[in-house]
Amino acid sequence: MPTYAFTQPGFREDFEADTDADAERIATDMLRSGEYEPGDPPSTFRVEAHVTRLGPGGFEEDGWSVQLDIDPDEPPCPVRKDAGHDWTGEHRMTGGLVENPGVFSSGHGQIRTVEACLACGARKTDDLGGTEPASGDCMRVLTYEPPGTVDPPGMPVYWSVVEGGWGGANAVEPEPAGVGVPDDVAAWAASHGLHPDNPNVYLLVATEDEAQNDLPGEIDWMKGTVSYAGDMAIRAALAAADAADAEHRQHLSDTYEGT
Repeated sequence: MPTYAFTQPGFREDFEADTDADAERIATDMLRSGEYEPGDPPSTFRVEAHVTRLGPGGFEEDGWSVQLDIDPDEPPCPVRKDAGHDWTGEHRMTGGLVENPGVFSSGHGQIRTVEACLACGARKTDDLGGTEPASGDCMRVLTYEPPGTVDPPGMPVYWSVVEGGWGGANAVEPEPAGVGVPDDVAAWAASHGLHPDNPNVYLLVATEDEAQNDLPGEIDWMKGTVSYAGDMAIRAALAAADAADAEHRQHLSDTYEGT
């Protein structure tokens, strides 16, 4: 079986392969398994090695270069955590033409697309017309810029002041759910009777897609925004309430069947 040498500046490793094609595949895997420092910001970079087929006595029979473009790992989203980024190409987050948001011309006659995270404001750029610094060749370059690069927009919600109960409404009390109440909303709610001395009046908040018309006992409503984290908190509180309700109904069912 032929022997090959994998070489980079200051490094050499010999290995065996059946054919030149197998040797190139092995060398590419060796490039992929290397340890590299990510750039700032993390971007696609190109690594290269030289593969040499060795004859008897280590004589160099033939050789060629092997290249590999390595994309950076997607960094975590500090808001969504394990759920990852919520990427969007919406014009309000990426710019460009309204009819073709987030798409720009690039070098080498190619295009560059931009997305941003609705949750944390990180930005991702996929540039098909990027340039490899050493050679000047065209290469695709994927770049991640950190949270806060773009200002995340507020997530639309509906605030309601209600009197009495609100059972069955797809809304939650903001403070128990961990949702901050803006000063203007607090003042508006107070003007409609929300006060510690009036425990029968409540402030509720619902995400735009879950909001209902004509809540029972609704005094007034207003549209506003919360942070992405606030939107997540509302949805989590609603999911927890649904789960608790389902458990309660199952308990009643089990109790009824056992009598």
